[in-house]
Amino acid sequence: MNRILRKLLFGSMVLSMVLIAAAAAQNPAADLQEVEVPTTDVEMGCHPEWRNPLIIGDNQALQKALDEGSTNYCKLDRNLKIAFQKYTLILLTEFADCQAMIHARVTKDTAKKLYVVTLEEKYGGCRGMTPHSFSFLVEKLPPDYSVHFADPKRIK
Repeated sequence: MNRILRKLLFGSMVLSMVLIAAAAAQNPAADLQEVEVPTTDVEMGCHPEWRNPLIIGDNQALQKALDEGSTNYCKLDRNLKIAFQKYTLILLTEFADCQAMIHARVTKDTAKKLYVVTLEEKYGGCRGMTPHSFSFLVEKLPPDYSVHFADPKRIK
């Protein structure tokens, strides 16, 4: 009888280890190479609507974005100075309810050489939709990395 119990105990331990290993392999949070990247908001002078997210890495691209973003009701700050040797500027617009609270979160996955920009949105209780513009700096993006703009996450 003692021998049977030892076999059952050993079998259950092996099964537990296999299940734990399988769960860890399927859990993306177990990838310790993904880290949150700090961001710094940039005041543009107004809140333009960007049709597509823009990744600005030099002054020439910045001036082009300022030209495209300026309208009769929105004059962007032409004196904006950014140290592009240290930073990359990201510009994007999200349409959400007029009182929504939205936060941009950036993570870096070194294994995939990927930055992921995710907007986290908390519903504000307003039925009207309005554009929410974001302009922020992140560390200078390495040339061999790419950027993915994830679908917004709704938080409660």
